[in-house]
Amino acid sequence: MKHIILALIFLPGGLSTAAANEIGFIEDFALAEDRGTALKKLIPGTEDYYYYHCLHYETTGRLEKIEPLLKLWIKRYGRTSRVIEIENRRALLLYKKNPKKTLAYIRKHLNLHFHHQKEDLAATSRLPTRLDPKLISRKTLTRRAFEYHRHTLAGFEDSGLDRLVGQDLGPRRRRKLLQRLTRPDHQNLVHFINLDLSYKHSRGFGTMPIHNKLLLPQLDKLLKLRPRLLNETNFVNSYVSKLKPTDDLDWQNDPIAHGKYLKRLWAFVSGLGPVHNSLKANVLYHTLELDRSQGITNKARFMQYMKLPRSVSYMKPAYYNHHQRASYRVNFNADFSNTTKLLPIRSDDSLVRDYFLKLFVNADAYSDFEPYVRDRYLKEVFAEAKILNGIGDRERWYSLLRPERYKAIKERVDIDFAHDNKKFYGPDEGVTMDVNIKNVNDLLVKIYEINTKNYYRSAGKRLDTSINLDGLVPNSETIYTYKTPPLRKINR
Repeated sequence: MKHIILALIFLPGGLSTAAANEIGFIEDFALAEDRGTALKKLIPGTEDYYYYHCLHYETTGRLEKIEPLLKLWIKRYGRTSRVIEIENRRALLLYKKNPKKTLAYIRKHLNLHFHHQKEDLAATSRLPTRLDPKLISRKTLTRRAFEYHRHTLAGFEDSGLDRLVGQDLGPRRRRKLLQRLTRPDHQNLVHFINLDLSYKHSRGFGTMPIHNKLLLPQLDKLLKLRPRLLNETNFVNSYVSKLKPTDDLDWQNDPIAHGKYLKRLWAFVSGLGPVHNSLKANVLYHTLELDRSQGITNKARFMQYMKLPRSVSYMKPAYYNHHQRASYRVNFNADFSNTTKLLPIRSDDSLVRDYFLKLFVNADAYSDFEPYVRDRYLKEVFAEAKILNGIGDRERWYSLLRPERYKAIKERVDIDFAHDNKKFYGPDEGVTMDVNIKNVNDLLVKIYEINTKNYYRSAGKRLDTSINLDGLVPNSETIYTYKTPPLRKINR
Protein backbone atom coordinates (compact mmCIF):
# COMPACT_ATOMS: atom_id res chain seq x y z
CA MET A 1 0.00 0.00 0.00
CA LYS A 2 1.36 3.35 -0.98
CA HIS A 3 1.07 6.35 1.40
CA ILE A 4 1.02 9.71 -0.33
CA ILE A 5 1.95 12.83 1.70
CA LEU A 6 0.73 16.17 0.39
CA ALA A 7 2.22 19.46 1.72
CA LEU A 8 0.72 22.86 1.07
CA ILE A 9 3.33 25.61 0.90
CA PHE A 10 2.19 29.25 1.05
CA LEU A 11 4.39 31.48 -1.06
CA PRO A 12 4.07 35.21 -1.81
CA GLY A 13 2.92 34.40 -5.33
CA GLY A 14 0.17 32.00 -4.35
CA LEU A 15 -0.33 28.30 -3.47
CA SER A 16 1.66 25.32 -4.82
CA THR A 17 2.06 21.63 -4.09
CA ALA A 18 5.42 19.91 -3.32
CA ALA A 19 6.23 16.26 -3.30
CA ALA A 20 8.04 14.57 -0.47
CA ASN A 21 11.66 15.70 -0.02
CA GLU A 22 14.31 13.45 -1.45
CA ILE A 23 16.84 11.98 0.98
CA GLY A 24 19.76 13.43 -1.05
CA PHE A 25 23.38 12.42 -1.60
CA ILE A 26 23.60 10.30 1.52
CA GLU A 27 21.20 7.81 -0.12
CA ASP A 28 23.22 7.73 -3.36
CA PHE A 29 26.43 7.21 -1.36
CA ALA A 30 25.03 4.48 0.87
CA LEU A 31 23.34 2.47 -1.93
CA ALA A 32 26.01 2.93 -4.62
CA GLU A 33 27.74 -0.23 -5.84
CA ASP A 34 30.84 1.89 -6.52
CA ARG A 35 31.09 4.66 -3.95
CA GLY A 36 34.14 6.11 -5.67
CA THR A 37 31.90 6.91 -8.67
CA ALA A 38 29.31 8.51 -6.35
CA LEU A 39 31.96 10.74 -4.77
CA LYS A 40 32.66 12.32 -8.18
CA LYS A 41 29.30 14.08 -7.93
CA LEU A 42 30.58 16.25 -4.99
CA ILE A 43 32.08 19.66 -5.55
CA PRO A 44 35.69 19.82 -4.36
CA GLY A 45 36.22 22.15 -1.36
CA THR A 46 32.75 21.74 0.14
CA GLU A 47 32.28 20.24 3.60
CA ASP A 48 30.33 17.34 2.10
CA TYR A 49 33.29 16.63 -0.16
CA TYR A 50 35.68 16.32 2.80
CA TYR A 51 33.24 14.43 4.99
CA TYR A 52 32.23 11.70 2.52
CA HIS A 53 35.77 11.21 1.22
CA CYS A 54 37.07 10.70 4.78
CA LEU A 55 34.15 8.42 5.55
CA HIS A 56 34.89 6.39 2.39
CA TYR A 57 38.55 6.04 3.34
CA GLU A 58 37.60 4.85 6.86
CA THR A 59 35.18 2.24 5.56
CA THR A 60 37.71 0.97 3.04
CA GLY A 61 40.59 0.90 5.52
CA ARG A 62 42.71 3.55 3.80
CA LEU A 63 43.26 5.57 7.01
CA GLU A 64 46.53 7.11 5.83
CA LYS A 65 44.67 9.27 3.28
CA ILE A 66 42.49 10.90 5.95
CA GLU A 67 45.11 13.15 7.61
CA PRO A 68 45.82 15.39 4.54
CA LEU A 69 42.11 15.88 3.96
CA LEU A 70 41.49 16.69 7.64
CA LYS A 71 44.10 19.46 7.60
CA LEU A 72 42.47 21.14 4.60
CA TRP A 73 39.00 20.61 6.05
CA ILE A 74 39.84 22.14 9.45
CA LYS A 75 41.74 25.01 7.86
CA ARG A 76 38.69 25.95 5.78
CA TYR A 77 35.75 25.18 8.14
CA GLY A 78 37.25 24.78 11.59
CA ARG A 79 36.65 21.87 13.96
CA THR A 80 32.97 21.26 13.22
CA SER A 81 30.93 18.41 14.68
CA ARG A 82 31.49 16.36 11.50
CA VAL A 83 35.27 16.79 11.81
CA ILE A 84 35.10 15.48 15.40
CA GLU A 85 32.97 12.55 14.25
CA ILE A 86 35.62 11.54 11.64
CA GLU A 87 38.42 11.92 14.21
CA ASN A 88 36.61 9.73 16.74
CA ARG A 89 35.95 7.02 14.15
CA ARG A 90 39.57 7.10 12.97
CA ALA A 91 40.87 6.83 16.56
CA LEU A 92 38.80 3.73 17.19
CA LEU A 93 39.81 2.17 13.85
CA LEU A 94 43.50 2.68 14.71
CA TYR A 95 43.25 0.78 18.01
CA LYS A 96 44.55 -2.56 16.61
CA LYS A 97 47.58 -0.88 15.04
CA ASN A 98 48.35 1.64 17.82
CA PRO A 99 46.31 1.04 21.01
CA LYS A 100 48.34 3.54 23.10
CA LYS A 101 47.56 6.35 20.71
CA THR A 102 43.86 5.50 20.70
CA LEU A 103 43.66 5.31 24.51
CA ALA A 104 45.55 8.60 24.87
CA TYR A 105 43.06 10.18 22.49
CA ILE A 106 40.10 8.86 24.52
CA ARG A 107 41.60 10.00 27.85
CA LYS A 108 42.21 13.46 26.48
CA HIS A 109 38.80 14.00 24.91
CA LEU A 110 36.82 12.45 27.77
CA ASN A 111 39.01 14.11 30.43
CA LEU A 112 39.68 10.83 32.19
CA HIS A 113 42.08 10.56 35.14
CA PHE A 114 43.31 7.37 36.78
CA HIS A 115 44.95 8.43 40.04
CA HIS A 116 43.69 5.57 42.15
CA GLN A 117 46.16 3.23 43.69
CA LYS A 118 45.65 -0.27 44.83
CA GLU A 119 45.47 -0.56 48.57
CA ASP A 120 48.27 -2.63 49.96
CA LEU A 121 46.82 -4.30 53.04
CA ALA A 122 50.14 -5.77 54.04
CA ALA A 123 52.04 -2.50 53.96
CA THR A 124 53.41 -1.05 57.21
CA SER A 125 52.31 2.53 57.95
CA ARG A 126 55.08 5.02 58.63
CA LEU A 127 52.73 7.97 59.23
CA PRO A 128 51.89 9.32 62.72
CA THR A 129 48.62 8.15 64.26
CA ARG A 130 48.02 11.25 66.47
CA LEU A 131 48.84 14.94 66.43
CA ASP A 132 51.46 16.40 68.68
CA PRO A 133 49.49 18.39 71.32
CA LYS A 134 52.12 21.12 71.25
CA LEU A 135 51.43 21.80 67.57
CA ILE A 136 47.74 22.47 68.15
CA SER A 137 47.81 24.01 71.63
CA ARG A 138 46.07 27.34 72.17
CA LYS A 139 49.39 28.92 73.02
CA THR A 140 50.96 27.76 69.74
CA LEU A 141 47.98 28.78 67.62
CA THR A 142 47.80 32.18 69.31
CA ARG A 143 51.51 32.78 68.69
CA ARG A 144 51.16 31.84 65.03
CA ALA A 145 48.11 34.10 64.60
CA PHE A 146 50.09 37.02 66.04
CA GLU A 147 53.10 36.25 63.81
CA TYR A 148 51.08 36.04 60.59
CA HIS A 149 48.90 39.12 61.33
CA ARG A 150 51.01 41.87 62.85
CA HIS A 151 49.12 44.58 64.81
CA THR A 152 45.73 43.02 63.97
CA LEU A 153 43.50 40.19 65.18
CA ALA A 154 42.69 38.87 61.71
CA GLY A 155 43.92 35.43 62.78
CA PHE A 156 41.12 35.07 65.36
CA GLU A 157 37.47 34.30 64.87
CA ASP A 158 34.89 36.12 66.99
CA SER A 159 34.42 33.04 69.15
CA GLY A 160 38.07 33.22 70.18
CA LEU A 161 38.10 36.86 71.28
CA ASP A 162 36.94 36.12 74.82
CA ARG A 163 40.32 34.67 75.80
CA LEU A 164 42.16 37.74 74.58
CA VAL A 165 40.48 40.12 77.03
CA GLY A 166 43.01 40.70 79.77
CA GLN A 167 46.09 39.74 77.77
CA ASP A 168 48.82 42.25 77.02
CA LEU A 169 47.97 42.94 73.38
CA GLY A 170 49.49 46.37 72.94
CA PRO A 171 47.51 49.50 72.07
CA ARG A 172 46.83 48.71 68.41
CA ARG A 173 45.62 45.14 68.90
CA ARG A 174 43.69 46.23 71.99
CA ARG A 175 41.76 48.73 69.86
CA LYS A 176 41.01 46.04 67.27
CA LEU A 177 39.70 43.79 70.02
CA LEU A 178 37.39 46.45 71.48
CA GLN A 179 36.04 47.24 68.03
CA ARG A 180 35.01 43.62 67.53
CA LEU A 181 33.55 42.83 70.97
CA THR A 182 29.75 42.64 71.03
CA ARG A 183 29.08 41.70 74.68
CA PRO A 184 30.05 43.41 77.93
CA ASP A 185 30.37 40.23 80.01
CA HIS A 186 34.17 40.21 80.25
CA GLN A 187 35.99 40.47 83.55
CA ASN A 188 38.74 42.85 82.40
CA LEU A 189 36.70 44.85 79.89
CA VAL A 190 36.58 48.07 81.94
CA HIS A 191 40.35 47.99 82.39
CA PHE A 192 40.84 47.51 78.66
CA ILE A 193 38.53 50.41 77.82
CA ASN A 194 40.27 52.66 80.32
CA LEU A 195 43.66 51.88 78.77
CA ASP A 196 42.30 52.50 75.29
CA LEU A 197 40.80 55.87 76.26
CA SER A 198 44.32 56.91 77.32
CA TYR A 199 45.75 55.89 73.93
CA LYS A 200 46.86 58.80 71.76
CA HIS A 201 44.59 57.79 68.86
CA SER A 202 41.49 57.36 71.02
CA ARG A 203 38.51 59.47 69.94
CA GLY A 204 36.84 59.34 73.34
CA PHE A 205 34.05 57.41 74.99
CA GLY A 206 31.14 56.42 72.79
CA THR A 207 33.09 55.95 69.57
CA MET A 208 32.95 52.13 69.84
CA PRO A 209 29.73 50.07 70.03
CA ILE A 210 30.97 48.20 73.11
CA HIS A 211 31.09 51.47 75.08
CA ASN A 212 27.32 51.86 74.97
CA LYS A 213 26.78 48.22 75.96
CA LEU A 214 28.50 48.53 79.34
CA LEU A 215 26.32 47.79 82.35
CA LEU A 216 25.75 50.31 85.16
CA PRO A 217 28.28 48.69 87.56
CA GLN A 218 30.85 48.77 84.76
CA LEU A 219 30.12 52.44 84.02
CA ASP A 220 30.51 53.24 87.73
CA LYS A 221 33.83 51.41 87.81
CA LEU A 222 35.04 53.24 84.69
CA LEU A 223 33.93 56.55 86.20
CA LYS A 224 36.07 55.92 89.29
CA LEU A 225 39.05 55.32 87.01
CA ARG A 226 38.29 58.38 84.85
CA PRO A 227 36.25 60.99 86.81
CA ARG A 228 36.54 63.46 83.92
CA LEU A 229 34.07 61.33 81.96
CA LEU A 230 31.31 63.28 83.71
CA ASN A 231 32.13 66.15 81.36
CA GLU A 232 31.69 64.00 78.24
CA THR A 233 28.21 64.01 76.73
CA ASN A 234 28.52 60.51 75.24
CA PHE A 235 29.28 59.00 78.64
CA VAL A 236 26.48 60.92 80.35
CA ASN A 237 23.96 59.86 77.70
CA SER A 238 25.05 56.23 77.95
CA TYR A 239 24.83 56.26 81.75
CA VAL A 240 21.42 57.96 81.79
CA SER A 241 20.00 55.48 79.26
CA LYS A 242 20.79 52.64 81.69
CA LEU A 243 18.63 54.24 84.40
CA LYS A 244 15.37 53.86 82.47
CA PRO A 245 12.74 51.49 83.88
CA THR A 246 12.13 48.24 82.04
CA ASP A 247 9.82 48.32 79.04
CA ASP A 248 7.18 46.20 80.78
CA LEU A 249 6.67 48.87 83.49
CA ASP A 250 4.09 51.58 82.73
CA TRP A 251 5.98 54.10 84.83
CA GLN A 252 4.49 57.16 83.06
CA ASN A 253 1.11 56.30 84.59
CA ASP A 254 2.47 54.99 87.90
CA PRO A 255 3.42 57.92 90.19
CA ILE A 256 5.50 55.73 92.51
CA ALA A 257 7.55 54.16 89.72
CA HIS A 258 7.79 57.55 87.98
CA GLY A 259 9.10 59.16 91.17
CA LYS A 260 11.69 56.43 91.72
CA TYR A 261 12.97 56.82 88.18
CA LEU A 262 13.28 60.61 88.47
CA LYS A 263 15.05 60.16 91.81
CA ARG A 264 17.62 57.84 90.17
CA LEU A 265 18.12 60.35 87.38
CA TRP A 266 18.64 63.27 89.72
CA ALA A 267 21.06 61.30 91.91
CA PHE A 268 23.30 61.08 88.85
CA VAL A 269 22.75 64.36 86.98
CA SER A 270 22.96 66.48 90.13
CA GLY A 271 26.71 65.79 90.23
CA LEU A 272 27.30 66.87 86.64
CA GLY A 273 29.05 70.09 85.68
CA PRO A 274 27.38 73.25 84.36
CA VAL A 275 27.82 72.04 80.79
CA HIS A 276 24.90 69.68 81.48
CA ASN A 277 22.55 72.34 82.86
CA SER A 278 19.95 71.58 80.18
CA LEU A 279 19.77 67.94 81.29
CA LYS A 280 19.56 68.96 84.94
CA ALA A 281 16.73 71.39 84.20
CA ASN A 282 14.86 68.74 82.21
CA VAL A 283 14.98 66.23 85.09
CA LEU A 284 14.04 68.86 87.70
CA TYR A 285 11.20 70.19 85.56
CA HIS A 286 9.58 66.75 85.23
CA THR A 287 10.14 66.10 88.94
CA LEU A 288 8.37 69.36 89.81
CA GLU A 289 5.55 68.41 87.45
CA LEU A 290 5.18 65.04 89.19
CA ASP A 291 5.24 66.74 92.61
CA ARG A 292 2.52 69.12 91.50
CA SER A 293 0.35 66.23 90.28
CA GLN A 294 0.64 64.70 93.77
CA GLY A 295 -0.21 67.93 95.61
CA ILE A 296 3.43 68.44 96.72
CA THR A 297 5.16 71.83 96.71
CA ASN A 298 8.87 71.26 97.37
CA LYS A 299 10.50 74.67 97.84
CA ALA A 300 14.07 73.31 98.02
CA ARG A 301 13.68 71.46 94.71
CA PHE A 302 12.04 74.48 93.10
CA MET A 303 14.94 76.64 94.31
CA GLN A 304 17.43 74.24 92.67
CA TYR A 305 15.51 74.59 89.44
CA MET A 306 15.41 78.40 89.63
CA LYS A 307 19.18 78.62 90.12
CA LEU A 308 19.83 77.15 86.68
CA PRO A 309 20.44 80.10 84.32
CA ARG A 310 18.16 80.53 81.30
CA SER A 311 17.13 83.44 79.13
CA VAL A 312 13.43 83.88 79.98
CA SER A 313 11.22 86.88 80.75
CA TYR A 314 11.02 86.36 84.51
CA MET A 315 14.76 85.85 85.17
CA LYS A 316 17.24 88.63 85.82
CA PRO A 317 19.50 89.26 82.82
CA ALA A 318 22.36 90.10 85.19
CA TYR A 319 22.10 86.56 86.58
CA TYR A 320 21.98 84.50 83.38
CA ASN A 321 24.42 86.81 81.56
CA HIS A 322 27.10 86.53 84.24
CA HIS A 323 30.37 85.40 82.68
CA GLN A 324 30.40 82.19 84.74
CA ARG A 325 26.87 81.26 83.67
CA ALA A 326 26.37 82.77 80.22
CA SER A 327 27.93 79.76 78.44
CA TYR A 328 25.81 77.25 80.34
CA ARG A 329 22.27 78.55 79.90
CA VAL A 330 19.45 76.03 79.87
CA ASN A 331 18.09 75.15 76.47
CA PHE A 332 14.37 74.41 76.87
CA ASN A 333 14.28 72.75 73.43
CA ALA A 334 17.04 70.25 74.24
CA ASP A 335 15.63 66.79 73.55
CA PHE A 336 16.79 63.97 75.83
CA SER A 337 13.88 61.65 75.06
CA ASN A 338 16.14 59.09 73.32
CA THR A 339 18.01 58.46 76.57
CA THR A 340 15.53 59.46 79.31
CA LYS A 341 12.09 59.17 77.65
CA LEU A 342 11.38 62.66 79.08
CA LEU A 343 9.98 65.26 76.68
CA PRO A 344 11.65 68.66 76.17
CA ILE A 345 10.55 71.51 78.47
CA ARG A 346 9.73 73.97 75.66
CA SER A 347 8.28 76.52 78.15
CA ASP A 348 8.09 76.59 81.95
CA ASP A 349 6.13 79.85 82.50
CA SER A 350 3.00 78.05 83.70
CA LEU A 351 4.84 75.76 86.13
CA VAL A 352 7.02 78.54 87.58
CA ARG A 353 4.07 80.87 88.09
CA ASP A 354 1.98 78.13 89.70
CA TYR A 355 4.77 77.25 92.14
CA PHE A 356 5.24 80.90 93.11
CA LEU A 357 1.50 81.32 93.72
CA LYS A 358 1.53 78.32 96.07
CA LEU A 359 4.78 79.16 97.86
CA PHE A 360 3.82 82.79 98.46
CA VAL A 361 0.44 82.07 100.06
CA ASN A 362 1.98 81.74 103.53
CA ALA A 363 5.36 83.43 102.83
CA ASP A 364 6.34 86.66 104.56
CA ALA A 365 8.67 87.77 101.76
CA TYR A 366 10.13 86.78 98.44
CA SER A 367 13.76 87.64 99.17
CA ASP A 368 14.96 84.04 98.65
CA PHE A 369 14.33 84.40 94.92
CA GLU A 370 15.57 87.97 94.43
CA PRO A 371 19.06 86.94 93.19
CA TYR A 372 17.52 85.08 90.23
CA VAL A 373 14.11 86.58 89.39
CA ARG A 374 13.18 90.08 88.26
CA ASP A 375 11.93 92.27 91.07
CA ARG A 376 8.79 93.38 89.20
CA TYR A 377 7.80 89.76 88.49
CA LEU A 378 8.26 88.75 92.13
CA LYS A 379 6.25 91.69 93.47
CA GLU A 380 3.31 91.07 91.19
CA VAL A 381 3.10 87.30 91.67
CA PHE A 382 3.60 87.75 95.45
CA ALA A 383 0.75 90.26 95.61
CA GLU A 384 -1.44 88.07 93.36
CA ALA A 385 -0.96 85.06 95.64
CA LYS A 386 -2.10 87.07 98.66
CA ILE A 387 -5.06 88.71 96.89
CA LEU A 388 -6.44 85.52 95.32
CA ASN A 389 -6.38 83.78 98.72
CA GLY A 390 -7.71 86.79 100.72
CA ILE A 391 -4.67 87.01 102.98
CA GLY A 392 -3.47 90.17 104.78
CA ASP A 393 -3.96 93.84 103.96
CA ARG A 394 -5.32 94.17 100.44
CA GLU A 395 -4.19 97.79 100.12
CA ARG A 396 -0.63 96.70 100.76
CA TRP A 397 -0.82 94.14 97.97
CA TYR A 398 -2.54 96.53 95.60
CA SER A 399 0.40 98.93 96.00
CA LEU A 400 2.74 96.27 94.59
CA LEU A 401 0.75 96.02 91.37
CA ARG A 402 0.66 98.29 88.37
CA PRO A 403 -2.86 99.61 87.70
CA GLU A 404 -3.21 97.66 84.48
CA ARG A 405 -1.97 94.52 86.21
CA TYR A 406 -4.51 94.94 89.01
CA LYS A 407 -7.32 95.45 86.49
CA ALA A 408 -6.27 92.33 84.55
CA ILE A 409 -6.28 90.19 87.70
CA LYS A 410 -9.68 91.51 88.80
CA GLU A 411 -11.36 90.91 85.43
CA ARG A 412 -9.71 87.59 84.70
CA VAL A 413 -11.90 84.49 84.73
CA ASP A 414 -10.21 81.29 85.95
CA ILE A 415 -11.58 77.78 85.66
CA ASP A 416 -8.51 75.63 86.38
CA PHE A 417 -8.57 71.93 87.06
CA ALA A 418 -6.40 71.11 90.05
CA HIS A 419 -3.13 69.44 89.05
CA ASP A 420 -3.52 66.76 91.72
CA ASN A 421 -6.82 65.43 90.37
CA LYS A 422 -6.89 61.69 89.86
CA LYS A 423 -6.36 60.53 86.28
CA PHE A 424 -7.66 56.98 86.63
CA TYR A 425 -10.75 55.64 88.41
CA GLY A 426 -12.04 52.17 89.06
CA PRO A 427 -15.16 50.88 87.23
CA ASP A 428 -17.41 51.43 90.28
CA GLU A 429 -15.54 54.38 91.78
CA GLY A 430 -17.25 57.75 91.96
CA VAL A 431 -15.55 60.48 89.94
CA THR A 432 -14.75 63.75 91.70
CA MET A 433 -12.67 66.70 90.51
CA ASP A 434 -11.29 69.82 92.17
CA VAL A 435 -11.56 73.01 90.14
CA ASN A 436 -10.00 76.36 91.07
CA ILE A 437 -12.57 79.00 90.16
CA LYS A 438 -12.33 82.78 90.08
CA ASN A 439 -14.78 85.45 88.95
CA VAL A 440 -17.46 82.90 88.01
CA ASN A 441 -21.04 83.45 89.20
CA ASP A 442 -22.73 80.59 87.36
CA LEU A 443 -20.87 77.47 86.29
CA LEU A 444 -22.60 75.10 83.86
CA VAL A 445 -21.36 71.52 84.07
CA LYS A 446 -22.33 69.10 81.29
CA ILE A 447 -21.78 65.37 81.59
CA TYR A 448 -21.51 63.21 78.48
CA GLU A 449 -21.57 59.43 78.31
CA ILE A 450 -19.25 58.17 75.57
CA ASN A 451 -18.87 54.62 74.31
CA THR A 452 -15.08 54.34 74.50
CA LYS A 453 -15.00 51.08 72.54
CA ASN A 454 -16.85 52.58 69.58
CA TYR A 455 -14.73 55.71 69.78
CA TYR A 456 -11.54 53.68 69.63
CA ARG A 457 -12.83 51.64 66.70
CA SER A 458 -13.74 54.75 64.70
CA ALA A 459 -10.90 57.09 65.70
CA GLY A 460 -8.15 54.50 66.10
CA LYS A 461 -6.85 56.04 69.35
CA ARG A 462 -7.62 56.21 73.05
CA LEU A 463 -10.18 58.70 74.28
CA ASP A 464 -8.69 61.99 75.50
CA THR A 465 -9.72 65.60 76.11
CA SER A 466 -9.30 66.54 72.47
CA ILE A 467 -12.62 64.93 71.56
CA ASN A 468 -15.03 67.22 69.68
CA LEU A 469 -18.33 67.50 71.63
CA ASP A 470 -20.08 69.77 69.14
CA GLY A 471 -23.49 68.34 68.23
CA LEU A 472 -23.52 65.85 71.12
CA VAL A 473 -26.34 66.01 73.66
CA PRO A 474 -25.18 65.80 77.30
CA ASN A 475 -26.67 63.14 79.55
CA SER A 476 -27.04 65.68 82.34
CA GLU A 477 -26.53 69.39 83.03
CA THR A 478 -25.97 71.13 86.37
CA ILE A 479 -25.60 74.84 87.14
CA TYR A 480 -23.53 75.85 90.15
CA THR A 481 -24.05 79.39 91.47
CA TYR A 482 -21.34 81.11 93.56
CA LYS A 483 -21.33 84.36 95.54
CA THR A 484 -17.61 85.09 95.64
CA PRO A 485 -15.74 88.41 95.16
CA PRO A 486 -14.08 88.58 91.68
CA LEU A 487 -10.58 88.77 93.23
CA ARG A 488 -10.90 85.54 95.18
CA LYS A 489 -9.91 82.16 93.76
CA ILE A 490 -11.65 79.25 95.48
CA ASN A 491 -11.13 75.54 95.19
CA ARG A 492 -14.46 73.88 94.44
